[in-house]
Amino acid sequence: AVRCTGANNLVMIGGLSWANDLSRWEEFVPSDPANNIAAAWHSYDFNACNNKNCWESQIAPIAAKYPVIVGEIGEHGCTHSYIDGLMDWLDSKSISYLGWTWNTWDCSSGPSLISDYSGTPTQFGKGLYDRLCVSDGRDQQPATGLNSGGSISIGSNFNSGGSSLTSETSNSGSVYSPSGNKSDKKQLRG
Repeated sequence: AVRCTGANNLVMIGGLSWANDLSRWEEFVPSDPANNIAAAWHSYDFNACNNKNCWESQIAPIAAKYPVIVGEIGEHGCTHSYIDGLMDWLDSKSISYLGWTWNTWDCSSGPSLISDYSGTPTQFGKGLYDRLCVSDGRDQQPATGLNSGGSISIGSNFNSGGSSLTSETSNSGSVYSPSGNKSDKKQLRG
């Protein structure tokens, strides 16, 4: 139905159990004439697929064929011990991830990146922030903005590893690994 409207955007498709179970994802992935589908996955320490054996058996085979976007990672307790191992594994597979949630929960009821609405990070939030800023050992600064012209401003310490970073008005681009190297296996359009 999405493609019948003329849309060519990326379609993210999750699995069962709040997108944590992708065990049968490939069996039911729809055919896409735009060839622009990604698997959406959520990973928490309290979900069933919360260990490397599961990640290797369920997620790695999908990531070999499709982009995988981990739209939510987190853990109870406001620590980052679980996500550290998860992010190590995701980085090794060049899989993108986002933290959950920008909320001031006490972490016994669910993960929280912040402890107050001024943005003070929890230990979990700090662990994610630290990884995103220096994921490959370089002192990178987060992007400072994207304007309507499609250019992107990145902190002065960013090293693209010889690759140029571009943004086109058509929103086409490539998947980049944390080391700044362009992935040859997937193209995302959005």
